[in-house]
Amino acid sequence: VLLKNEKKTLPIPSGVKSIAVIGPLADSKADMLGFWSAAGQWEKCVTLLEGIRNRAGSNVNVLTAKGCNVNDNDLSAINQAISVARRADFVVLALGETKDMSGEAASRSSLDLPGHQEKLVKAIYETGTPTIVVLMNGRPLTIAWIAEKIPAILETWQLGVQCGNAIADVIFG
Repeated sequence: VLLKNEKKTLPIPSGVKSIAVIGPLADSKADMLGFWSAAGQWEKCVTLLEGIRNRAGSNVNVLTAKGCNVNDNDLSAINQAISVARRADFVVLALGETKDMSGEAASRSSLDLPGHQEKLVKAIYETGTPTIVVLMNGRPLTIAWIAEKIPAILETWQLGVQCGNAIADVIFG
């Protein structure tokens, strides 16, 4: 679901030579199936990073950084993410919830992005590199700051095995 697309941010412009795929869910096969990962073969999932690499082709340099984990206080990788974002023409931020954060017996006390993901978004936003947010989650999330500042937001839920290719098709147009 395309929640927002201001300033013709999407599709990714054809002249982009480098894309940074940043975030704790950018390359997390285990979280692509969400709550259904116990019954699925998550190791066969195409992550967002893989989907973007598949779609971008050999003329686009795809960079990556995790930035932070989904649900802890470790910010030791945020500076690497900032550096990667500054070297890119375009940033795709993959944020949301892990596979075990929604479904049966998986209540949360807050609908905010878990952990320090919002700090990661703010740090990447400060680089000035054109940025979109791709949300991967099993429930609605409160994203007021992101909705106000980030020009393009895509809600993908937890799409399944081919999610990376499907999301790449949408963001490349």
